[in-house]
Amino acid sequence: MKNFISSSKMLKILSMTIVFFVFAMMGCVKPNVLYGTWQDFEDDKIEFTTEGTFSASVRNSAENAIEERSGTYYVENNLIIFYFESGGNYNSAWEIDGGNLYITWADSEGNVLDKPLELYRTKMAE
Repeated sequence: MKNFISSSKMLKILSMTIVFFVFAMMGCVKPNVLYGTWQDFEDDKIEFTTEGTFSASVRNSAENAIEERSGTYYVENNLIIFYFESGGNYNSAWEIDGGNLYITWADSEGNVLDKPLELYRTKMAE
């Protein structure tokens, strides 16, 4: 009597195990804390969607005028990478502390604002 599993049975067991772990990991994904609309009292506003897009209205540091920008974003720990529809990208550190989002921002000319934006959430993502 042989005490081994045939290679086809072993392959089926391995395949089922992999499928189980993939579904288990998908169920463990936490929603990104950035999702939703953030703004301040100076008309600066950034909206992050669950689809990985953003739209922003931020005061331009040189002209002191509101500048509209949009595109996609990617989050890796405390770094967010903005990919602008108009071209180019910008890497920013971010932090949520006490319910406020602190994030650095650069205008379309590449000028980084003197201080990070301090935004509060006004709407959760749907």
